[in-house]
Amino acid sequence: MKNLFLMSGTLGDAFIVMLKLYEHYKKKKILLKRISMWPDQDDSIKKVSKIFDFIEYDKPCIKLKKISDCPSIIKKLDLNYVNTSWNGMHFKSVESDFRKLKVTPYPKINIKKNKTKKKKIRVCIQVNSGKIGGNCKIFSNKWISELIALFDPNRYQIYLLGTINNMDRDEIKEITKNKNVNFLVKKTKFISWMKTVVNSDFLISNEGFPAFFAMSQNVRTICFYTDKRILTRIHPAWRKNNLIKSVGWSGVFSTFKVIYSRYVHQRYPLIYPISPKTVYKYINKNNEKNFHI
Repeated sequence: MKNLFLMSGTLGDAFIVMLKLYEHYKKKKILLKRISMWPDQDDSIKKVSKIFDFIEYDKPCIKLKKISDCPSIIKKLDLNYVNTSWNGMHFKSVESDFRKLKVTPYPKINIKKNKTKKKKIRVCIQVNSGKIGGNCKIFSNKWISELIALFDPNRYQIYLLGTINNMDRDEIKEITKNKNVNFLVKKTKFISWMKTVVNSDFLISNEGFPAFFAMSQNVRTICFYTDKRILTRIHPAWRKNNLIKSVGWSGVFSTFKVIYSRYVHQRYPLIYPISPKTVYKYINKNNEKNFHI
């Protein structure tokens, strides 16, 4: 089938692949298949595909027993394979793109922005990204609390988003004492989550689909990464117009913490990336440049 394409990976990977197919196939109808160790991502990927008119995601995915099987399965299926590098140049051999492709950084999607005038600047904090048992990344509650405390409640509206609630009742009660904080963790459906992000002014997130999606819709994004290889997914225009920073893990102790946490908790250590004041200053500076409230 001419317009049948193959990819590997999870939600963030799928979104990058869709953006790579956008320019050449947006006026056609295509079918996207996936190979992965994570079949539980199928429903989310299906929902993301529906924000584009030209893509149909074919589920269920072809499940891998282990990641090292990926190249042999790609070769065996012999389909039009698309990798997760923004320009396809970071993979070789069987994992190369079937043709020259690049991410379209700012695609049109089937979600409209709210045109009503905002009373406050909207800042979304995505508390987690990635998947439990894999590359799950969660901001520490201490960091989130310190960051929220910096925002003037008369000027900023804060939305806490995510699928993993790492706060107890007292922490939630304390953080929502601020009337400008909307605690929406585990409270929004996927489409509602996308609408919230699209209609925001800033998103703060660890790397993954939330950051990729926000940047693609010109929502100013502060994105933190744990592995510099993630930079191969990020289009140069995104890097230019957003703040993309390493969480700063280095050395033997950090390596031990990562290994221990991924083994015991099935996630990365809780993330306290850079000073909350640095994030606040970045938002305040760019707010002054682009918003007049």
